[in-house]
Amino acid sequence: MEYAIRAGESLNDAVRRLISEEIDRAEGHLRDETTPPDERVHGVRKRFKEIRAVLRLIRPGLGSQFETENEWYRDAGRELSRVRDARVVISAVGRLSHDGNEISRRVIRRALRVLGARHREASRGLQATIANTLQQLPVARDRIAGWPELDDRFSTIGDGLVATYRAGRRALGDCVENPAPEHFHEWRKRVKDHAYHLELLRNIWPAIMKVNHDAANDVARALGEHHDLTLFRQLLDDEPQRFGDDQELQWLRAVVRGRLTELERKAMGDGRRLLAERPERWRQRVKRYWDVWRDERELGVGIGDGASVLNN
Repeated sequence: MEYAIRAGESLNDAVRRLISEEIDRAEGHLRDETTPPDERVHGVRKRFKEIRAVLRLIRPGLGSQFETENEWYRDAGRELSRVRDARVVISAVGRLSHDGNEISRRVIRRALRVLGARHREASRGLQATIANTLQQLPVARDRIAGWPELDDRFSTIGDGLVATYRAGRRALGDCVENPAPEHFHEWRKRVKDHAYHLELLRNIWPAIMKVNHDAANDVARALGEHHDLTLFRQLLDDEPQRFGDDQELQWLRAVVRGRLTELERKAMGDGRRLLAERPERWRQRVKRYWDVWRDERELGVGIGDGASVLNN
């Protein structure tokens, strides 16, 4: 299953294939009882995010149907998010550096035990949520047949592509102006959307799109760890007595604050480069790649022959 628009495939066919395949994969995760629940939840939520990225790419063409579909996959993913959040906070805290002395090691171990108990609590009722999602997936699949037909031209995806890119730049600007946790969290979502769009369009020029896709994923990973540690910092504020005495809490908060600062600097530095181009310039550049790719398909030439197409 290729999460990308294929050569020789109309946009209308590509979108329906992509959504159907992602629903199939989500169902496979939900039914796979040999895989730990955390991994199943992670897989399903990723499929739903990929579906929502496709929806954003074709938003103008879907009309009012966009809101119905986007809200359904958003809400279905949220039902599974509590377990995911509890798990990734454990991973983020486990990566925190310490100075190697017994006190710092003890503080980290205690934090991981507390977070482990929280994760087990969040996992209760997960099977019921999985069963409920499985019941609803066939309904989501059936709705695809009622979607409007999509024109097979770049403008069908161009508006969605540039809207996502522009939203990423706007969210970055919000972080620069006010580096609040909610702004970084919002920016992460927009960067992930951009990364998914780069993946969907990777076949138009694989070498170039891969570089951009990898860069977007690097920024998204930094922002993801930032979000996870922000959740942990909120737990420290809400339930400080569970994580140690005043001295231990002071050390833990300082370590978290230092790591958050590192992640912010990395994400904003790389993000400025990733989103440096003005939105309409970005759209025009991708359209040129798209046009050459479509010309190659029609003329029967390979990627390596792209220069001959441009010179004709």
